Amino acid sequence: MPNMKTEFYPKTILPQISLFVELGLRLFRAAVSGFFISCLIIRFLLKDRIDAFSVVYYCTPLPVLAIFSLLLGMIWLCNKRRRVANACFIFTLACLATWSYKNISLNSRAPAAGDVKLFFWNAANNRRAGEITDYVQNFNADIIGFVEAGIGKKKVVMWQNVFPNYEVHVLPGDMALLTKGKILSTESGSLSKRGRFNLLKVALEGRFFYVLLVDIDGDPLRSRAPAFEQLAEMIRFYAHENLIVMGDFNTPLDSILFEPFRQYLAHAFESAGMGFSPSWPVPLPVLVIDHIWVSKKLTVVNCNLNWSRFSDHRSVVAHIEPPSGAAGETCLR
Repeated sequence: MPNMKTEFYPKTILPQISLFVELGLRLFRAAVSGFFISCLIIRFLLKDRIDAFSVVYYCTPLPVLAIFSLLLGMIWLCNKRRRVANACFIFTLACLATWSYKNISLNSRAPAAGDVKLFFWNAANNRRAGEITDYVQNFNADIIGFVEAGIGKKKVVMWQNVFPNYEVHVLPGDMALLTKGKILSTESGSLSKRGRFNLLKVALEGRFFYVLLVDIDGDPLRSRAPAFEQLAEMIRFYAHENLIVMGDFNTPLDSILFEPFRQYLAHAFESAGMGFSPSWPVPLPVLVIDHIWVSKKLTVVNCNLNWSRFSDHRSVVAHIEPPSGAAGETCLR
């Protein structure tokens, strides 16, 4: 009788366990595949049009989709579904090729003597002031913009000593602007409680420029749309001036939120980029979230991004060719 029980147990229970394991694996493959397809629909069709899905859009740049697709292909390959696995592997290669095509540019020319050099950087509140100033000095830019500047009022004197030929302004929202010209006026404010801006009028080499410094909240669960709507209104107002918009938008370049910008502005790297455009996160950047935009009165000569060990953001440098003559006199509101 005991022998009969020991023989009966494995013959009846083990097949059921095997059946449950197989069912669980099938459900897992189906769930992962369904989630992946949902991510593709959101990334390529919906984008950040709908607030509820925008977090998925922000978290699935093409390199992330490529990794996801590779892992999914390996799962299907282990299940001996080679056709599905091969489709995943091909999609992985397509994602990487598309991402490289969009983010690598060799479209620039050498700057001329009269061009204006711009520098923008999210300095990540780095406290190594001496090293930071040495890094920034190397670029010798005419207009230098910072967010998360980490300068503070106590360090202004040090920065002024290092940059004696610049006006140094520490701005609300932990921003700063340095320029070889003269800052004529400033305006600052909130971007619908999703970030901050500083708008400065700068006189440089006989021309007037309006510099709009932007830092948008990076919380993926909060809609950026109200901040972008406010920015779009400001851009429309100053679009016919020598307008320069630079900042950490915490928003990828292919977002629909940038569509109103494109009507009035040109993106510096898209216009005349040289090299690799993703700016965050260092040391393996995959997203273009730090931008320089300029009004269409200005011609972008070149634009490139630079590496450093001081921040998780790469700095953006661009040369622009201003139009002949001075910009019109538009009063700050």
